[in-house]
Amino acid sequence: MIGTVRTQRKQLEWLAITATAALIAGLLLSPFAARWLPFGWDAGIAATILHADRWSAGQTLMKSTNPTGWATLAAEIN
Repeated sequence: MIGTVRTQRKQLEWLAITATAALIAGLLLSPFAARWLPFGWDAGIAATILHADRWSAGQTLMKSTNPTGWATLAAEIN
């Protein structure tokens, strides 16, 4: 009986360690994995993270990546 309880406790410890490691790995790898999503889901994820629609999220990403290019593009549109 005692050996069974110890085995169950050890199994729960390993389960907790594995779950924590999987959570950390998922959080660290998910930004990189989003690049390989099909059908433009990566743009949807970017919009969700930025709390905006896809159009506004795209503008924000363009502004942050290339401010000079964005200013030129915005000047051409207006």
